[in-house]
Amino acid sequence: MKTKLRNMQWLVLGFFMVSGYCGLAQESLKSIQKLQDENKVTSYLMNKDRNTPYLVKFDGLSTQRTPKAEASQLIRTVLGLNNTITLGKKSEAGLSPTVGVERFQQYYKGVKVEHGNYTVLSKSDMIQAIGLEHYDFNDNFQITPSLSEEAAMQHAINFVGATEYAWDLYSTLKMNETDPQRLAELDAIIESVYPKGELVIVDDYNTAGVDMKLAYKFNVYAAEPLYRADIYIDAQNGKMLLADMDIKHASEINENIAESKKMSTYAMVMEPATGIGDLRYAGRRNFETTKIPGATPAMDEYTLLGTIEVDIEEAGVVSSLPIENETKSYDGVGGAPISAGGAIPSYEITDGSSRPEESSFPSTEVGDNDWTADEHYRDRFEGPTEQYPVTNETNNDDVALDAHWGSEIVLRYWGVRHNRYSWDGQGTRITSFVHYGDAYDNAFYTNATMTYGDGSYQGGTNPNGSFAPLMSLDVAGHEIGHGVCDTTSGLVYARQSGGMNEGFSDIWAAAVENFAVEDIDPTLADRYQPFSIGEQIDERDGGIQPEENSAEMAALRFMDDPNAASDPDCVLGANWKDTTEAGCPAPNLGNDQCGVHSNSGVLNKWFYLLAVGSGLTYELGDGKAAADSEVNDNNAPYSVTALGFADAEKIAFGGEVLLSPNATFAEMREMSIMAAQTLYGQGSPQEASTTSAWFAVCVGNDYVAPEGDVIVFNADNRTQLQERNTDVGCNTSRTYTYSIASVLVSEPTTLTLDVSASTAVEGEDFIVSPTTLEVSGSGIYDFSVQVFDDAIIEEGEMISISYDYNGETFTQDIALIDDDITPAVGSSIQELLPMETFDGNELPEGWQINKLVDPGVNDWEMNGVGAGAGVAYITDGTTETPMYNGNGPGVSQDGSSNTVLMTPLINGLGLRDITVNFDYTVGGEDEAGTPLDYGELVYSFDGSNFFGIEQFVGIGGTVLTGSYDDVIPQVENSQFYVGFRWLNDQLLGTAYSFSIDNITISGSPALVETAANTSQSHTVRTANDIFFLTTENNNIIARIENASADLGCVSVNVTSEGTETVSNTQAGVDRSSKVIEITADGPDAATASYDLTIYMTSDELANFSEVATLQIMKVEGSDIDATTNANTVITGEVFEDLTDTEGYATFKGSFTGFSSFAIVENAVASVDDVTFNDVSIYPTPVNRGQYVTINSPSIAIESAAVYDLRGAKIMDEKFKNLNSVKLNTSALQSGFYFVTLNGDSKKTFKFIVN
Repeated sequence: MKTKLRNMQWLVLGFFMVSGYCGLAQESLKSIQKLQDENKVTSYLMNKDRNTPYLVKFDGLSTQRTPKAEASQLIRTVLGLNNTITLGKKSEAGLSPTVGVERFQQYYKGVKVEHGNYTVLSKSDMIQAIGLEHYDFNDNFQITPSLSEEAAMQHAINFVGATEYAWDLYSTLKMNETDPQRLAELDAIIESVYPKGELVIVDDYNTAGVDMKLAYKFNVYAAEPLYRADIYIDAQNGKMLLADMDIKHASEINENIAESKKMSTYAMVMEPATGIGDLRYAGRRNFETTKIPGATPAMDEYTLLGTIEVDIEEAGVVSSLPIENETKSYDGVGGAPISAGGAIPSYEITDGSSRPEESSFPSTEVGDNDWTADEHYRDRFEGPTEQYPVTNETNNDDVALDAHWGSEIVLRYWGVRHNRYSWDGQGTRITSFVHYGDAYDNAFYTNATMTYGDGSYQGGTNPNGSFAPLMSLDVAGHEIGHGVCDTTSGLVYARQSGGMNEGFSDIWAAAVENFAVEDIDPTLADRYQPFSIGEQIDERDGGIQPEENSAEMAALRFMDDPNAASDPDCVLGANWKDTTEAGCPAPNLGNDQCGVHSNSGVLNKWFYLLAVGSGLTYELGDGKAAADSEVNDNNAPYSVTALGFADAEKIAFGGEVLLSPNATFAEMREMSIMAAQTLYGQGSPQEASTTSAWFAVCVGNDYVAPEGDVIVFNADNRTQLQERNTDVGCNTSRTYTYSIASVLVSEPTTLTLDVSASTAVEGEDFIVSPTTLEVSGSGIYDFSVQVFDDAIIEEGEMISISYDYNGETFTQDIALIDDDITPAVGSSIQELLPMETFDGNELPEGWQINKLVDPGVNDWEMNGVGAGAGVAYITDGTTETPMYNGNGPGVSQDGSSNTVLMTPLINGLGLRDITVNFDYTVGGEDEAGTPLDYGELVYSFDGSNFFGIEQFVGIGGTVLTGSYDDVIPQVENSQFYVGFRWLNDQLLGTAYSFSIDNITISGSPALVETAANTSQSHTVRTANDIFFLTTENNNIIARIENASADLGCVSVNVTSEGTETVSNTQAGVDRSSKVIEITADGPDAATASYDLTIYMTSDELANFSEVATLQIMKVEGSDIDATTNANTVITGEVFEDLTDTEGYATFKGSFTGFSSFAIVENAVASVDDVTFNDVSIYPTPVNRGQYVTINSPSIAIESAAVYDLRGAKIMDEKFKNLNSVKLNTSALQSGFYFVTLNGDSKKTFKFIVN
């Protein structure tokens, strides 16, 4: 029996791929093979869009661990990166004193690959895992732009379409400025905001799958309407590829008032000070300020520029480090907030003085650093005359104190909870601007700058007003959280990654409020509901605050019950916004970047469950359910044990820093589980709750914990292993780590690993080490399985590992996959799939339909009517002809389809030049040549994950008919499926869909190796049958079988090449130019016998007189022409003569020992010998001990003297003038001999003894 410790969907073998950017499948295949060949890798997970891994986990064995100092090289090794890819270190962060994260940037030929990231997780300076977003490239990927930077920038400006840009705004300010210092400051600001093009490589976010393009990246900052984003413009054609929002929350309800800005500066000596004040949302609080001394103490002033100290631990040393925090006012003016060199066109906020604009206010400020409500809460909307817009929140600086204090608390939170030095880990200051715009209903973060609007509620005097001033603590935590995200994972603000970008900011909003209660002042608990976002500022409820504990209290989002605000709490569940390319083709402001603010509810709910657990009664709020139901939208019950905020925050942050920019919720699941395991241990309560919380929000399986006093095989263990590896030589192997988990084992016990039930042979096919494990308590115990590539053609075998515990036997079965076959050789094309004509109405035998979007409205049918007769075609089911519907019911309430018609499994092992041929007709839809609805030729190794090869679409709405006939190198020498994919979005293009017919698949057999300096090595044991195909070309050289003893490591090398024959006068033969040298290192190899088959091409044999007479010559030593009677054997015969049909022949003989080999024939007789051409000697070769006969009707034979190759006389027989004599060869050894008749050297003839 085998009990699961936990259920994690790890890809441990097999190729998991999908259709991606064409032509990169071979590179991805190499990367995957490298992962499988790397001994240190225990498991990895694949991203199906990029066809590359997104998480790689490493061996825990001490002998396999890699120091984090070698992180860059480890990344290169496990992915098999070539020199076109380079890595640059970006950042480093710590999750605990022993757990750290390093992030690296990908470059292709020196050009930055946007979002190409590698994040290395280490513990105690040893690498545990790598989270990554890796892109493969063809060597011919174009990195030279066609567009100039100026032309590309104009495309970016045209896309944004603003009426005023930041650089224009500050250029206008220069027109009215005469002060040289101020002009210099404005010039610096203009320089900082004017877009500068950076050449990068980025995915086209407007197309399905991954479509990498060379692009210019511009940061475009608009003042009217307010907008800031990184705009990526295709460097070849000017297409907008991606707009990644920098300002995350710019969405005005009310119009900005006219621009009018002023700068207040101070040249006095300033001193740090601690102030106190009356905050709108947080009550009376202390905060850091700066004193501006006056001429007398009564004239002192204080400004909201403070420095806080945070304790940061590094290398075991705790240091108190400063962070600056400043708050300024826009006094109701909109525009483009800039934080640069003290040149911000905004107002200082002071205690002790009033600006001229404030002269109409009756209050008098006292410069005592006590910021009272009487001084700074000026407009309170208390009476019929105090109405918006004359009475205005713009005049109230008590909320500026909330913003200032809030930033302090956020900075302290990151220092205390995460040992992070400011939001970016670098100690960078926070600058906050308040009173942005007139009744502006939002707050936003951009580039170390916080900007807050005053909201449209305006004390309830503005009809339809929604929000009070947005300076609450959770808003500060949320917005600064975007800065944390930007400097860690850099999640792209679109689709699922954008939803998590928003979700993490909500998490940090809740965490900061909880921190304020736990670490600053417990009485703040009455003012906050951490899992309600914006509960203090959302006035759609008429001004209800959390302390009122009202069921009508509104909030922007409820993390505990996202559905209450029409947000999802389950991936693909109720209120989920479609993030697929089919359902949301292009992220933009109109579709909320494909639902980023809504889908954040999934991450919110996950964190809520992680922190406080499931099944609890909710805090009151508008539209909320009474309690957590513990049943998700999949109707699956769940239960999550609370971890508390502290552990939940560490796990969430650990997951965030491990994510790549385009991550999905499924990837966050794996990263957060990895973080929990690394921080708290595998099998820990933290891992269990993390996993179960994800199950609750419909991501992955639930955690399955073993019972106490149990020892089980780890559920992550691989169940299949391949013999094949990429190493060259004999006894090559791969070592895999397996583990056994113990839970609450009461008494220490010794486990003995038994492999006797294996059908694979221990010591030859595999080795398990160690075979005993000392187990106690709860823990993970590793052992290794080493698998050898034996090159033996055999059926699949099984490694069976078992142990006994508590009277029960536990077994781990591992299928051993053999890739060795009898190779097809020659020139005849091998038919792998007979022509399929789809003449029947049912699926052909062995064919399958794989619906990747299910239920999709369009699907494959066979042999319809009209254009559908005798073909396979796509239809929506309403007709029997090729057509499709983009508006029917589908998985996302649209007609999007993604369905693959798939061949049976094709066995292409040992074959090359796999060719697919078929006829097609296709309509579909395109946009400027980019397919939107289209057919696609794909392939797969597992039948469920596909690589794209070529797309088919009728350009401009036409119907295109053609034939495809091409080689697919990616599937060479493998088993695979070929598929025909149809993919459409929800908008109908043309009536005609996609039809195919007359499909054939074929392959070419292996070639005979003809090139010198090619080789292969294999271990050959008794009775093995081993084919030697070169490592360089996979061409065949030879075959060895029927060895009488183990030969050890046998190396077969082609040492010379050519098609001419070479004369060897000593041996009296002509030999082939191609010579094969074979060596073996087994202790019995020199005396062992074996059968050898040598492969020769027709060209290599063309200059011999007759193939049927050729034999194999073996010469001891590396010089094939250094023949002597003692070192030379000529034997064997033609085994198969296929020179006329397949272009090759084989020669087979039995040998003892190893040396050099060539194909030979007897040399043509000399002129002197021709006069005796009536002499015949037979048989030759003659087996030792038999008689060789000499016949000559014209010669009376009196004597016959026999000589070896050295000229030594071996025999001298006398006869009585006979015309036919016999010689006994019992005294002769194997080799070449010459016989001279009657002492006449002209009557000398050759024969051979075997």
